[in-house]
Amino acid sequence: MLRKFFLLLIIFGMTTACSKKFITKNRFADIQYGSTAKEVEAVIGIPDSVIVTMRGNEHAYIERISYGKGNNFQRHYILIYSHGRLVDKQTREIKDETIKGLLD
Repeated sequence: MLRKFFLLLIIFGMTTACSKKFITKNRFADIQYGSTAKEVEAVIGIPDSVIVTMRGNEHAYIERISYGKGNNFQRHYILIYSHGRLVDKQTREIKDETIKGLLD
């Protein structure tokens, strides 16, 4: 009985972990201008950071990509909202060497 409980617990954990919302290049491309932050969060999840600027609220999402030993980079997706609606989208790629330089 205890084994069945743990097996069900593991299966439940795996299914909830797999359903986590995250950003990818394709999902970012599918985001429509004029969307609200809540609509976007329903698709790609909560942003990694939110910054209030003169232009509006900047919501930043980070995609971390590893391809081989020591070859990593981050893709930053910036969504800018004005008056509650998405008005601009930007991306920036940061390679592993740049990240190491920032940390030193």
